[in-house]
Order: sequence, then structure tokens, then C-alpha cells
Amino acid sequence: MLIVETNEALAAFIAELAQAPYLALDTEFLRDQTYYPKLCLLQVAAPGVEGIIDPLRARVSISRLSMN
Repeated sequence: MLIVETNEALAAFIAELAQAPYLALDTEFLRDQTYYPKLCLLQVAAPGVEGIIDPLRARVSISRLSMN
């Protein structure tokens, strides 16, 4: 399983996922001591590829990347 720890690795992972016919996605949220849930983990799988993304890490930003 790929552990995505940088924006460069995230971009490469997204490019690989873009070729997949379908995706499986699981999310985990932090709700402890907050008014709003905070996304803390994404688990993504497709045929032949799987990985986890921790958006709370300082070196990974999911806000600027898309799968367009």
C-alpha cells in the first residue's frame, strides 16, 4: 500500500487513479473537541493500486489538486 506523504506523490497517485475504471474510497474524520468534522485520512483503492492520504500532514495539500 502506498503511503502518500508529499504533494508530488499525491499528484502521481491521482494521475494513476485517473486511469482506473472505478475507485473505492473510505474517509475518516476527526470530531473530537471540534464543532465541525475535520478530514484526517483518505483511503483509496482501484484495480492494481491502493494508497492512503493523510491531509493533516504539513507536506500534503488536497485543496489544490483535482482529478479533472
